[in-house]
Amino acid sequence: MNAYATGAETGVSWADAYTDLQDALHRASQGCGDEIWVAEGIYRPTTTQNPSISFEMVDGIVLYGGFCADANSLSERDYVKYRTYLSGNVDIEGDSDTYIVVNTEPNSAISSNTLLDGFVITHSTEAGIYCNEADLIIQNCVITDNDANGINVYKASPYLFDSIITDNAAVGVYDCNESHITIEGCIISKNAGNGISCRKNAALTVKNTWIHNNGGEGIAFSDAASGSVIRNNTIVYNQGKGIWADVTTPPAVTNCIIWGNENGDISGCGATYSCFDLGYQGTGNIDDDPNFIGDAPDVYNYHLRYGSPCRDAGIGYYPEEYDIDQEPREYGPEIDMGADEIYCTDNNLSDDDVYHPLDWNTDGLVNLYEYNYFARAWLSYDPNDPAFDPNDVRYDPNLSEPNSPSFIDPSRFEDWYEWKYICNIDTDGSSAYQIDLADLELFWNNWTWKACYLSFDRWFYTFGEIDGDTDEMMESQTTASTMSFQSGITPIAVEDQLQNAQEVVEFLEKLWLEDPEIQYQIDTQQWTDFMTQIYNWKATLETQYVIEQINFE
Repeated sequence: MNAYATGAETGVSWADAYTDLQDALHRASQGCGDEIWVAEGIYRPTTTQNPSISFEMVDGIVLYGGFCADANSLSERDYVKYRTYLSGNVDIEGDSDTYIVVNTEPNSAISSNTLLDGFVITHSTEAGIYCNEADLIIQNCVITDNDANGINVYKASPYLFDSIITDNAAVGVYDCNESHITIEGCIISKNAGNGISCRKNAALTVKNTWIHNNGGEGIAFSDAASGSVIRNNTIVYNQGKGIWADVTTPPAVTNCIIWGNENGDISGCGATYSCFDLGYQGTGNIDDDPNFIGDAPDVYNYHLRYGSPCRDAGIGYYPEEYDIDQEPREYGPEIDMGADEIYCTDNNLSDDDVYHPLDWNTDGLVNLYEYNYFARAWLSYDPNDPAFDPNDVRYDPNLSEPNSPSFIDPSRFEDWYEWKYICNIDTDGSSAYQIDLADLELFWNNWTWKACYLSFDRWFYTFGEIDGDTDEMMESQTTASTMSFQSGITPIAVEDQLQNAQEVVEFLEKLWLEDPEIQYQIDTQQWTDFMTQIYNWKATLETQYVIEQINFE
């Protein structure tokens, strides 16, 4: 499958790929092949404005998205870089969306041999995915920007793995009518309603998952069946309760972090070996601050600091399971509470492996994002320096004398209040009241720090903006250099990134040429290597900008 192919549309090569996914699914339904590879692009279930048409899954078919249209093997797939959209936006000029983007017909016997892997599923009016009597596997997908629920499950037992369900207009996952969905290693966030609803004699299993910042309850049970398992999840900052249950047989809740939910932590069920904001009776429960990397409700990084009281505080042994980062579920004497297992491959785990004070946007990297801000703060000066106060013994009149070599231009005060708390890294001696070379040297020493948990590609979806599709913007998704957990930091457009890159390059080139002190402090080869990275970054942005303009035209 390649939306931009111009060949014979036989589906036997990228050159002759189908351009309509419906054609490929129809051929598969006739027994012609059991895998469909889909190249990056936007695929709609119809070219008409009929909202009842969906992509119908075919039993036993493996549907892979995320290919560049010249890949020769599955290992070349990159579903983060080559985003593949299944979009219900069938009326590009207007606002007509299909009811369901990916559907399974009742009685179609969709088994667990059926896989949907590597897609962004968006723009439906009822559900991004509707699992109707279907047990398919959904993994490496993003279900976002649907006008109702992200996923509907009806009399089915699907497996949802390693996926993101976010920014849907109602419930993230709606599980009902004798269903039992298993959700593992997912992020369910910022949906307008509950993160997960379990109703009408349904049950569910949720493990190693973040459920946060949803508009209702994190997980809600109503008239649900027995047998639900809620284990090793991080359920935080939802507008309702973390878990709410109105059932005869409540779910089993173990090893969870349930924290900061506006309407309370938990109601209607018990819990053990879990961490609660407001405290909760039960064996092994604690009420200590879990100590997240991002320590504010709108900073969506719920990895644990090394000193977290949740480390090694859980119970149970699950050697076949993995945490939210696809790392081994137990590292240390006991399993950790929550979805994150504090882990590092160097066997010398410490807080430095997961947290760095210079990682200002908490994306797990000290990189050009931070350097861009540091460059803006360069040479700003604290107007509260006691040397400006005539009543202080440290007063130095030369600082205010324009003809003095020590004169501090008042323009250097302007940026101080905006940047001082993060950019004034060296607070000793002459550097205490200004952003100068001493600060640059400390920043330099920590350049390219990377958190252990960033080995997992899925975070490059999470840190960036996951938009619903538009033809002109599909190729201009935010790159890793601007990714952030923080909702308050708007992802930067490629054109603006390029402008920032040019400003950083000009600043660094001028600094090296005009400040001889820096050439004594930093090895010339190290500086050359550093600048090579900067130039490569700028060149990458220039290429992205050209591609964006071509696709826009």
